[in-house]
Amino acid sequence: MPNFKTLTGRLFKLVFGLYLVLAIVVTVAQLVIEYSSVRNTISSDMHALADSFAAGVSDAVWTYDKPLLDSLTRGILQTAIISGVEVVNEEGERLARAGEVPEEAGKNSDSLLGLYLTHEVTLHSALFAASTDKQVLGKMVLYSKRDVAIERVKYSFVVILVNSLIKTTGLWLIFYWAITRRLSRPLVKISEAVNRLDLEPDNGTPPIVDYPHQDEVGQLVSSLNDMRLRLSATHQQLLEKVGALEQAEEALQQANRDLELRVEQRTADLQIAKEAAEEASRAKSAFLSNMSHELRTPLNAILGYSQLFGMDHTLPEKKLQQARAIEVAGKNLLTLVNDVLELSNIEAGKLAFNLEPVSLQPLLSDAFAVVNSLASDKAIDLSADNGSCNGAVLTDHARLRQVLIHLLSNAIKYNHEHGTVRLSCEQMGEKLRITVVDSGRGIAADKQPYLFDAFNRLGVEGGIIEGAGIGLVISKRIIESMNGTIGYESREGEGSSFWIELPAAALPESSAQQERHMQNRTIDSGVKLRGRQVVLYIEDNPSNLMLMEDLFTVLRTDLDFTHASNAEAGIEMARAAPPALIFMDIQLPGMNGYEALARLREQPDTANTPVIALTGNAMKEDVERGMAAGFDAYITKPFEIDEMLGLLDEWFGKQST
Repeated sequence: MPNFKTLTGRLFKLVFGLYLVLAIVVTVAQLVIEYSSVRNTISSDMHALADSFAAGVSDAVWTYDKPLLDSLTRGILQTAIISGVEVVNEEGERLARAGEVPEEAGKNSDSLLGLYLTHEVTLHSALFAASTDKQVLGKMVLYSKRDVAIERVKYSFVVILVNSLIKTTGLWLIFYWAITRRLSRPLVKISEAVNRLDLEPDNGTPPIVDYPHQDEVGQLVSSLNDMRLRLSATHQQLLEKVGALEQAEEALQQANRDLELRVEQRTADLQIAKEAAEEASRAKSAFLSNMSHELRTPLNAILGYSQLFGMDHTLPEKKLQQARAIEVAGKNLLTLVNDVLELSNIEAGKLAFNLEPVSLQPLLSDAFAVVNSLASDKAIDLSADNGSCNGAVLTDHARLRQVLIHLLSNAIKYNHEHGTVRLSCEQMGEKLRITVVDSGRGIAADKQPYLFDAFNRLGVEGGIIEGAGIGLVISKRIIESMNGTIGYESREGEGSSFWIELPAAALPESSAQQERHMQNRTIDSGVKLRGRQVVLYIEDNPSNLMLMEDLFTVLRTDLDFTHASNAEAGIEMARAAPPALIFMDIQLPGMNGYEALARLREQPDTANTPVIALTGNAMKEDVERGMAAGFDAYITKPFEIDEMLGLLDEWFGKQST
């Protein structure tokens, strides 16, 4: 047995292993060919056998001679290649059966190793045998089990296997003898001679290795005999270079020590800068959160009362227009606040996305409903090509809705009176394009390169576009974060076309797309509360208290409204007379909303009372903190009157008239 660590052993293992694999592959191929040939022979025999019995079986089926039919099927079964026979009529009813007939799931004989080889013969009536329009009586199916073919190839398998073993063994002996005599022994001699070489420079001429042949091994011997001369010449050069390297190494070690000191100093400086940046980021977030609350709190009263006044149809038309103007101005200011917070979250990398298949139709209807009143004010013809927007995209529903509303609002805002805004969709390979086209003023060519720059308010017809100039910047970053692209085409005086491309998706068949409700509202009331109920509002801002009180006084007279100006008073009121629902601000004097919520949950009378945060803290981390603290819902100021009424309808049921 060869030693597989030697050159001989490794060569033998390589060649013999490859040959063994080849022999196995050839043997298997021969067996497969033999097996396929036997199956073809059996198939031909089955075909001939079926043709010889087809007439008799057809007569028996035509006359429905059951004894004769059974006798014929048993006669067919006597053939060695047949494992089973069955006869069925045209309706699929089995008339006769003999031997092993597989179930329907096992009748597939298309593969080479199929369990059964089958052959079907269509049976025709003897009465119509001479006619071209024959009457089909049914079919006769013959089955030959795989064991029949395997039994016939057993002898061939033994012959092929013995032949392969003899050839493999012979090759092994010949190759082992040749590689040992012609390669291994000369190499051993060369190895022994190399071990005796002395490579020191002053020990005389090394012994010469003698090899009589001028083959590859002879060339190796000549190279070994010349090696001593070359090594002697280079030895001194190596000694000189080693000395130079030692000096260079000492200099490099000193430079490395200096570099380590500089790296330590730089690391310390970077750590200080990192801590300062983190502190600045925290201060910025706290500032934005506080500014958001301070701006949203008065905006809640402004927008709330403007909506209440707009609902009072007893007011003169002039007053209603003034209320509408206040509402529009307040919403513009709210949009600015939201855009600044959104841009801050994007720059801080805090914007999270929930990508899922979203149906376009309900989303577009929702966006149209938001901008419909803006279009009506300017008599803009707002339309959509609904037939092209039946698909779905992989996106974040709320973020895509935000971008669409912004594009539609821009198309309406910068359009002419009685202009048009049209929305359409188009499948583009694996993406779906949504396009908003307007007939408005268009964008000058020299302004277009700056369209997606932050705080860039482009001039239009000698004036300035309203807004802070960050809406398109936010839209672009949102779409690109959802693996999409946004672009535009525009000519001054001829209108603009803005488009979005997002990956197309297929909606799950198990569930339909659900409608979205108020942002950050996740109410699950279980059973709706009935009868006259009390709603408690804990708020320190007088304007917001008065707004909520007027809302309940005018629009939800079926509910009793009470309020407290701080958390301590609210907790005492809830303990004395537990309300059905509590609205509570987060930033309260003394005890804040989180502390008050914990106190309410500790009291048995209010432990299960629903508590909804109604606050101006609208940062993403504020919402997450509020929901994690245990609020049943989190509503940011300013809220829409209609949405608040919808929440109360969901919680208490609609007010009876």
